[in-house]
Amino acid sequence: MDARTCPNCQYRYSPKAYLSGMLFRSLGDTWACPECGTDLRFDRKRRLLVALGFTVWMGALFLLKEALGLNGAQILWLLPLIPFGVLFYLLDRFRRAE
Repeated sequence: MDARTCPNCQYRYSPKAYLSGMLFRSLGDTWACPECGTDLRFDRKRRLLVALGFTVWMGALFLLKEALGLNGAQILWLLPLIPFGVLFYLLDRFRRAE
């Protein structure tokens, strides 16, 4: 099963649609597929792995900041790297709601 894809009809959510409509949904939420109407939910195991990847990315940025001894003004160069962490969430997977 592909990331961000309905397991019933194989409709794939675009990154823009996913980030604007799905990123901040809770783990237990369900919604209907816009193509076939199947009730969907997040794959819990995959969602936790994706969240772990995001956490590791942010932790690595924090450790890099500490290792380089950056202060508040110098940390601004790390800010553009934070959105790359959101890309982990594009690997999310859906299941049929039961």
